[in-house]
Amino acid sequence: MENKRLAWLQAHIGKSTKNSPSPFAHWLDGVLEQAELGEVAVRFAVRPDMTNPFGMLHGGVISGMLDDVIGTAVASLNKEQAFVSLNLVVDFINAAKVSDEVVAKATVIRNGRTVVYVQAELLHHSDKILAKATSNLVAVPNKIK
Repeated sequence: MENKRLAWLQAHIGKSTKNSPSPFAHWLDGVLEQAELGEVAVRFAVRPDMTNPFGMLHGGVISGMLDDVIGTAVASLNKEQAFVSLNLVVDFINAAKVSDEVVAKATVIRNGRTVVYVQAELLHHSDKILAKATSNLVAVPNKIK
C-alpha cells in the first residue's frame, strides 16, 4: 500500500508548516527538515510571542512543539485510524531565547495496532538538548481522510 502521508511530508521538506493540516502547526510556523517512516524533524525560530515573562521559550510552547512533531511522526505511519495522545511527559533541561533556532525530532519506538509509543527531543541549533518527551497515542474510531 502506498504511503500517501509520508509522500506528502517528504514533498514538503524545506517548507513551512503553514501547509500542515494542523492549525497549531500554522502558528508554530516551523520548517519541515526530515520525514521518514516514523521519524520527523521540524526547525522553529523562537519568536517573542513564544516566550515567558523572562524572555525564554515558554514550557507550554516547548510541549506543543514536541506534541506536534510526535503527531506528525505517527501520521507518517499511514494508519487508517486517527491517533490521539494518552499522555505527554516532558522534561525541561535547558532554555532557549528569542531568535534562537530549535529543532524538534520525534521517533516512533513502538508501532502497535492500538497504541503507538514515541520519543522526542527539542534541540538548540548547537545540538544542546533543551527538552525530552515521551508520548503514548491511542487509536480512535475516526478514520483519517
